[in-house]
Amino acid sequence: MSDRPEPGIQRRGEGDEGPGAISYWVTLLGGVVFKSFAGALAPFGISAVQYLILYMCSQQKLKTVAAITSLVPHDASTISRSVEYLRSEGLLVTYRSKPDRRVLQLALTEEGRSLMAELMEAARAVEEKITQGVTDVEKRDAVQTMRKMVIGVGP
Repeated sequence: MSDRPEPGIQRRGEGDEGPGAISYWVTLLGGVVFKSFAGALAPFGISAVQYLILYMCSQQKLKTVAAITSLVPHDASTISRSVEYLRSEGLLVTYRSKPDRRVLQLALTEEGRSLMAELMEAARAVEEKITQGVTDVEKRDAVQTMRKMVIGVGP
């Protein structure tokens, strides 16, 4: 994919504020980011879904398969297979929750934390590429807006 958008994409965006515009641009951006991200992660042998799992665990935001499944746009079996792969690669460990032994929690291993540092550099490079020409204020506003949208929809 070229660094420059197709002419039709530019024309489509000019003044496009009608019904469906947000869905159109979010879907288009999601595809562009996913493809760029997949390419950046490929040398590490990690998929975008696996990166999301590692990222969520590294940030200690979500530590269970159920919690991750509620936010990642993939079915539970894909998430479970990805967790199992990450465990087999020595990047994740699972353990039982002390308050509720039925709950299986996830944590990064030392190897997982080390790999995450490298993956974060790859993620920063992708973000820099896709935000060329976007000011810091616009980036901050976009993140705040996307966060509100996700919270509004809920898991």
